[in-house]
Amino acid sequence: MIGTIRRHSTWLWIVIIIVTIFTFVYWGSSRYDRGGSGRENYGSIDGERITRDEFAAAQREAYLRYFLAYGSWPDSEGKRAAFDPEREVYQWLFFLKKLRDNDVHVDNRSAARAVNEVLSEFGRANSAEGGPGTPIPFEVFVQRLLVPHGISANDFERFVRHDLAIQQLVSVVGLSGRLVTPQEAEYLYQRDYQEFLTEAVFFSASNYLDHVTNVTPAGVMQFYTNEMSAYHIPERVQVSYVAFAISNHLGEAEKELTNLTVSVDDTLRRLGTNYARLGKTPEEAKARIRAEFIRRQALGDATKQANEFANDLFGMEPEQAGNLAALAKTNGLTVHLTKPFDAEYGPSELDGGPNFAKAAFLLSADKPFAEQPLAGEDAVYVIAFDKRFPDEVPPLNEIHDRVVADYNYRQAVLLARRAGEEFVHAATNGLARGETPAAVCADARVGLVSVPPFSFNTSELPEVENQVDLNQFKQVAAGTPPHTFSELSPTRNGGFVVYVRARVPVDTARMKAGLPAFLNLLRRARQQEALNLWLTKEGSISLRNTPLAQRGQSSAGAAGRARP
Repeated sequence: MIGTIRRHSTWLWIVIIIVTIFTFVYWGSSRYDRGGSGRENYGSIDGERITRDEFAAAQREAYLRYFLAYGSWPDSEGKRAAFDPEREVYQWLFFLKKLRDNDVHVDNRSAARAVNEVLSEFGRANSAEGGPGTPIPFEVFVQRLLVPHGISANDFERFVRHDLAIQQLVSVVGLSGRLVTPQEAEYLYQRDYQEFLTEAVFFSASNYLDHVTNVTPAGVMQFYTNEMSAYHIPERVQVSYVAFAISNHLGEAEKELTNLTVSVDDTLRRLGTNYARLGKTPEEAKARIRAEFIRRQALGDATKQANEFANDLFGMEPEQAGNLAALAKTNGLTVHLTKPFDAEYGPSELDGGPNFAKAAFLLSADKPFAEQPLAGEDAVYVIAFDKRFPDEVPPLNEIHDRVVADYNYRQAVLLARRAGEEFVHAATNGLARGETPAAVCADARVGLVSVPPFSFNTSELPEVENQVDLNQFKQVAAGTPPHTFSELSPTRNGGFVVYVRARVPVDTARMKAGLPAFLNLLRRARQQEALNLWLTKEGSISLRNTPLAQRGQSSAGAAGRARP
């Protein structure tokens, strides 16, 4: 099991589940809603309320799943790996509900085999426990690696059964996707690997800005009126803050880690060959692991200092935003003020972590402080409300130069497209007269760009990507007969025209050699599509009554609810 997770990155999980289910709900890191009785409300899945114990058990299993996948626990590293604890827990609860609905169980022999595989994997990573390939004793595995993180033997055994059962469920749901015939695969292989020999003519607005004339106040005003939504400034807030920098604690943190070298070596052994994620050599990986251990300890020290400050702050009466500056002054600390920022992007001058903007937008004059310090990339922050700015569209006189520049660019785009359409007409007539593509372009005084051979499977083509979207270029080339120019294909900054010289047939020997691997990838892609359809339907319905989903719908607005 763990070998599969590590070697294959659980594509059925990370690619399918996270991308599909959770496009329908908003996942944040805020606290859970509380009902009128004061009890924590974790929501429900398909009408079944989630209890505190169920949520806690799923949380432990979600953390354990991360540990078995990456060889470390989801703290600061988890943030870099896009690990969202709440999302992961609800994801796990969703699948546990589907296991119950479909009565999926795992036999004892399969569970025992999976447990032994995990122990063998960690035995290989910890040769001191018995040599390569020798399973690490179960008791040692639990006491040394799980218990310090709040995970029990029962949690581990339950997780193993659930993980195997979910794999079975996912395999069954996606089974229809594996029904791909060799004939269909051969057709698709030829489509994907057939090469196109092309040239292109690009019409960019930047080349036509000098041709824009007759810019009138009336025209600018009309443009501004039509494009007001583009100048809309969303609601913003401004907060004051005290930062407890992690860097101030690095030296002391290193002294506090008395077993640092042992911990680093132990972590490197557990990673095995996966150390390459951290460095080209084991020594480089060890240096990063060491730095991360020190940083985590320093983060803990900074958090402790911030908590002590926050406790004093919350105890001041009456509660008002000015208390932050008053307390900071008595403690010899500096108060900073952010620039106004919106909920989507947060402050531009600091990285306050995933919760900073969300916490800031909950503040007001009546509730001036965030409920707890906020851990960012470089510091821990205690914040206080300062100002709130309503959303607005600035009047034209305030952004006149910007609007004029946008207006000129829009006119240049139209001129570029008009030039492209005129070129297509002239080029078609020129080819009919027997002229070469180069001669046609010379007569029109436009540049003909030679494009390297490419296929639908080509992922990089700098000659094209520097100008237009590669996929759009491929589609236009595929729809253009050889020895002809395409119609003008519009783009944001103008458009382009493709000349197709030839289509190169796929080499038969190459196709024969590559078809088995291609068929396997195709079946996996189809399996993913089948799972996506199932998860789209089941996930959007099952998770709609969770607190995070409801909060996400209210904050996302109609656009979020309008998703299919």
